[in-house]
Amino acid sequence: MQRLRTGIPGFDEVTQGGLLADRIYLVDGDPGAGKTTFALQFLLEGVRNGERCLYVTLSETRDELASEVANAKDKASEAAGHLENRAETARDEASEQWHEIRGKRRGDGPAMQGG
Repeated sequence: MQRLRTGIPGFDEVTQGGLLADRIYLVDGDPGAGKTTFALQFLLEGVRNGERCLYVTLSETRDELASEVANAKDKASEAAGHLENRAETARDEASEQWHEIRGKRRGDGPAMQGG
């Protein structure tokens, strides 16, 4: 079955590639839960892939949606920076662990000294 990527980091992986095509989805939640952000992110991913998109709302004005898009971009930039920092930290920790393991195997690591 064809899947449509949402462009939401982590979501597409959890859903094994995105939402199933040719389906209707209801996104439900309390105010502030991220429904509009989710929908707009999905539409923006469609636009990036050259698809035609339509957003229908009964409760938000054009200005509110424009503000939501701007906020979503800011949040995405912040999240990307956070993920980049986490990846760098994980890489550094893995490198330290590798050097520690190599030292132990050669007998010059901390665990082998003074024993």
